[in-house]
Amino acid sequence: INGIRAENIPPTPSLPVEDPDTAPGTPLARLGHDTDVANAAVFLLSEDAAFIHGAILPVDGGGHLRGRAAV
Repeated sequence: INGIRAENIPPTPSLPVEDPDTAPGTPLARLGHDTDVANAAVFLLSEDAAFIHGAILPVDGGGHLRGRAAV
């Protein structure tokens, strides 16, 4: 559709505070936060993303590369 962009941030687990016991096993060595997803959404809504269309943006710290989310 002309003039309408459609992007997707699939739901992934995130924690409001970091848990040092689970962070070492994640690809980025830290846990995901609500703000990580919020920042991705703000970017996709910005003019910086004006030429992006139909993207699926997993905000999971690389967990999708291993078949699991970086909780």
